[in-house]
Amino acid sequence: MTKILFYLILVLFALNGFSQVDKIKENSDNNKKESEHLGGNSSPCMENCGEACFSSVADFCFDIAISSMIELNKSYIDNKDNVPIVTSFDFMPQGAFHPSSSIIALPRIRGNWGLFSTDARFTSLIEITSQGSDYWNTIDWQVLQLNLLVTKPVILRIGSGFMFENYSKTYFNEHSIGLDFFMDDYKYRIDNEFRIAKDYTTANIPRIEGSTRFNYALLQNDHIDGYISLGVLYQNYYLDVPMWSCIGGMAFNFH
Repeated sequence: MTKILFYLILVLFALNGFSQVDKIKENSDNNKKESEHLGGNSSPCMENCGEACFSSVADFCFDIAISSMIELNKSYIDNKDNVPIVTSFDFMPQGAFHPSSSIIALPRIRGNWGLFSTDARFTSLIEITSQGSDYWNTIDWQVLQLNLLVTKPVILRIGSGFMFENYSKTYFNEHSIGLDFFMDDYKYRIDNEFRIAKDYTTANIPRIEGSTRFNYALLQNDHIDGYISLGVLYQNYYLDVPMWSCIGGMAFNFH
């Protein structure tokens, strides 16, 4: 009897989780049809990735005087002895679990050089149901991030780039803002991030996302900080498929 109840619970969980990816795909199909109806150009080619993406990156550059950016970048790099991660490389093999039947792979890299960063991530939502597995994959590249505040206890960055939706072969402009807190000489850190991707043709929002990750250093030396991470991730696809997940894994900073 116990085994029967156990399997019934598993089936109910699977049925409860079923259709999340299907629902996202349905929204994606509707958005693409609406975009085509409105005459939008959602080419899979990178050069057509969306004027909004790279015009937004250009806006960042022109909104801040070039001379000021150069001076600020120099001041950050000159302070490397005090804030070593100012010129560094991040590798974050992380994933998330959404009860009761979905996991999310989130491997990610980021390069930092003073005022500037670039951040690339592969996102794969894997839904396990009674009918098998289904996938929703995106490539997320914050082409340019500006580290507006770089101090030993706090880093504030804003960025812009694109989210490539593999299912529809469509690029969407994505913006981000991140706020990281560091304590006890980088032994502890709290990373907070918000992202929003938008289709400017249809005014739909393919994804909105927020996360908070708590990190504890298991490894620290002159060139590497290695952390174990645990936190919470919120994603909402097309403002129709909300998902709360537990996120965890490792984070390495090479400096």
